[in-house]
Amino acid sequence: MKSIDTQKIGEGLYDLMNNDHKTLVAFGMIPHEIMKYVMDKVEDRIVKTYEEEWGFSEDLIRGSIKKSFLNRIEREIAVSIYSRASELGKMVV
Repeated sequence: MKSIDTQKIGEGLYDLMNNDHKTLVAFGMIPHEIMKYVMDKVEDRIVKTYEEEWGFSEDLIRGSIKKSFLNRIEREIAVSIYSRASELGKMVV
């Protein structure tokens, strides 16, 4: 299984955000629609990887991915977004 570079994902997301979204991040909030989109893509990539490498069906994989695993990835991406904002001196809180 390939690794998920949550730091690069978070930093890249922050760099792609518009100013309104960056303002929310500065106050400790990440727009829901951004995290939902990213987590959907992360889950899709996990499924695709398992399908390609192990030959498992999509339904089996989606049913087997633990919510706690996805929550950990989401948390790590969020921390990376805040870290990037902090490195750039953009955090208010």
